[in-house]
Amino acid sequence: MIFMGHIFYDDTMVVNFMKGVRLMGNSRKHLEKILRRGKQWYGIRAGGQGDWRSFISRNALFVRQAMSFVSSHIRTAKFDQPSMVKNYFPHKPEPDDEVALLLAKFMKSYSFAAHDVELAQTMWGDFLEKSGKKIRVPESWAAGVLYCFVVLNKVYNYDLSEISQMCRFVPLNSISRCSREIRNVLALEPSDPRYVSEEGMLALLVDIDF
Repeated sequence: MIFMGHIFYDDTMVVNFMKGVRLMGNSRKHLEKILRRGKQWYGIRAGGQGDWRSFISRNALFVRQAMSFVSSHIRTAKFDQPSMVKNYFPHKPEPDDEVALLLAKFMKSYSFAAHDVELAQTMWGDFLEKSGKKIRVPESWAAGVLYCFVVLNKVYNYDLSEISQMCRFVPLNSISRCSREIRNVLALEPSDPRYVSEEGMLALLVDIDF
């Protein structure tokens, strides 16, 4: 039995569970392939490592939906795209980093998960490590990171104008410029395994438009 829960910012909690299912033959093999591929994708952010416990605890929704789809004979995506990310180790920004603090403020106000905030902040830390950029307008860079995060995860409907509203009405051209530089420096991929969220992992599972 898999127990899943969400703890919200107001300290309330919702818990759900999924009972075990019996799979036979090809269905069992298909599920194993999906979960192993998901674990490999998720493990890239840990330098290619990562154990089953951490993968399942962080991606319970992915695991539950994979089990549900396979047991119900619902078609899933192949989930076999390659990644060029190798030997990755995340870089956290400093605790007092202005952009990181703004990301937390902006994202929490729109109910992004705490882990999503952490992933976006890691994207920023990785960008700083690679670029050595000196920041003048932190709001623009926070908006650029947030836009990159939203686009690569494929599960949010926010466009540039909405990102601008979320980030103190940063000019659209500034968001475009900053996000383009971040994307180029980090060589961001669709559903990039370094920054893909739990919902982004689920999008990999259901994206069957090849």
